Amino acid sequence: MQVVGMAKEKPVAMVLGTQVYPLIQWYSGRGTTLDANLGEAMGWIAGAGLTAVEGSLDSEEGIGRFAEAAKAAGLTVGSMYANVRLHDEDWRERGEAAVALAVVARKVASSRVLTVNPEPIRWGGPEDKDDALLRRQAGAMRWLHDTLKIKGIALAYHTHDPEMRQGAREFHHMMVATMDKPMGWCLDTQWIYRGCGNSNVAVDDAVRLYGDRIKVVHLRQSRGGVWSETFGDGDVEHWPWVKQLKAMAFTGPVYLEQAAEAGTETALSMPERLKASTEALKKVLGMA
Repeated sequence: MQVVGMAKEKPVAMVLGTQVYPLIQWYSGRGTTLDANLGEAMGWIAGAGLTAVEGSLDSEEGIGRFAEAAKAAGLTVGSMYANVRLHDEDWRERGEAAVALAVVARKVASSRVLTVNPEPIRWGGPEDKDDALLRRQAGAMRWLHDTLKIKGIALAYHTHDPEMRQGAREFHHMMVATMDKPMGWCLDTQWIYRGCGNSNVAVDDAVRLYGDRIKVVHLRQSRGGVWSETFGDGDVEHWPWVKQLKAMAFTGPVYLEQAAEAGTETALSMPERLKASTEALKKVLGMA
């Protein structure tokens, strides 16, 4: 296990973009869908000064429409995202379906990274996976890594907050059990912070332990424990991951994912949110 040392920071221009979840939320709250408004949404992303977008694996046709809209707006599709249930006995069928769609995304959108979040036992539930389920899931992640690699696609492991419960045993087992590969990692700072009891120490430690495996970054800020409307200063400290990315000469993609939840103040339009968050991110990275 490599622990990140005091490597000298290297100046590098990173590819900055957004995950689509905030846009999915935005359109859903207005009685429509992102898919029905792709041209408008991609224009907002590009207009904010971002150059990349991470979509969601849904269907071959949906990926095609997404790729076409991104290209028309001058955006790259740096990666695609999928929730995949991998702890059940029939995980292989779901894994194969995800791989098939990832291959489509590589072909039509030049996406070379698949960000995968292994589903929890129950979304929003308190149940934790036992050792048998964790070992099965780790085996499934190893299979996904190997299968995607053959197709020219990298796997990036993503987490929400359930993986951080019980001493973060699920998170650490997925990383340790795939160390010999090594499987890539999607660093999602706010979910680590929240899942570990609002701890910046936990974010720092995770970056120190696994930072050299980062393939994708998801960024969301909270203030007073509630997701903020825009990215910037707040609960989650930025210095651990910024230092690591610069030490790696990481080029991206780095995605904003400034979604809303109960209690989030929403005074701005989506274009305004994206622009303000992009400006803050560039300042944090020293790109402004």
